[in-house]
Amino acid sequence: SAPRTAARAAFRAGYPDGPALWDDDEELAARAVPAPRAPADTLDAIETHATRLEPEEQQLLAYAIDEHAPVEIHYMDAQGEHSVRVIEDMELAGAAVEAWCRLREDGRLFMLDRIEGVAPA
Repeated sequence: SAPRTAARAAFRAGYPDGPALWDDDEELAARAVPAPRAPADTLDAIETHATRLEPEEQQLLAYAIDEHAPVEIHYMDAQGEHSVRVIEDMELAGAAVEAWCRLREDGRLFMLDRIEGVAPA
């Protein structure tokens, strides 16, 4: 999908040395910096519920939650409307993420299964 492709490109642009798991070139992969690892419980929850995301996007979201780092998400609300949000100060809340949304300047609840893409903010 277009949002996912754009999110992947933005993610790779934010991490130009790209971890091996995101690069096909073996030479570049040999020089790559390892991906930051989120604690297993956070990543497990993300992998279980954020099924629209690619593995590298799931890893980034889990890491951002645990490290309190902002990320940009492509989100589809309950009415099927798409938006791009920068969220921060995230906490897992079951199958959702509670976060501060910069666009709305307010706390919001984002269902993990409606997040369609994640990129560095």
